[in-house]
Amino acid sequence: MLTKPPVNSLLLERPPVPPGYQLPKTLVLNVAGTLVHSEYKLGIGFEIIKRPGLSVFLQRLSRKYEVVLFGDMEKQFIEEIAMALDPNFMMFGGHLGRESTIMKDGTYIKDFSYLGRPIKDIIYIDFTTDIAPYHRENTIILPEFKGEMDDRALYDIIPFLDSMAEKQIDVRDEIKMYGSEDTAEAFLSMQLKRQELINR
Repeated sequence: MLTKPPVNSLLLERPPVPPGYQLPKTLVLNVAGTLVHSEYKLGIGFEIIKRPGLSVFLQRLSRKYEVVLFGDMEKQFIEEIAMALDPNFMMFGGHLGRESTIMKDGTYIKDFSYLGRPIKDIIYIDFTTDIAPYHRENTIILPEFKGEMDDRALYDIIPFLDSMAEKQIDVRDEIKMYGSEDTAEAFLSMQLKRQELINR
């Protein structure tokens, strides 16, 4: 069984840019377990906890990327999260939910070929590659967020994403160079080594 998204391009077509300019790359973010954690509290109901650094992360990277929320729950929930994070509709280029996945062998899968963007320009951030198995080369893995208030994963990955935003590259090559896991640490280590060589 294979079901497909309701449209061929899940994101709106972008206007052309003047010669010499490039369209921003697309940063696709998983929601639950990556950006937020939800837990049930007796007498209160479900409480949504933002990952530390989320506001800084979004404000900074939305200036350099087309940022898309793509969760594996219903779109209505994704839109509620988007409204809470971006009430002025300034940061997100799209919010996609389960309706935008395909189903294969009883499993919901995110297939970025339906986004209407070049695959070489798509970076995906999640805590697992299981739900985007066709695009492991585009995926940066962060530890799953379970509500820890001392978590620094979003802060740490910002320099790497800043670096990629400025380069005219295939993002898959850059992710391969630093690895899908512990990417921030590998990138920082490489920058320190380069700085040491410059200072010699």
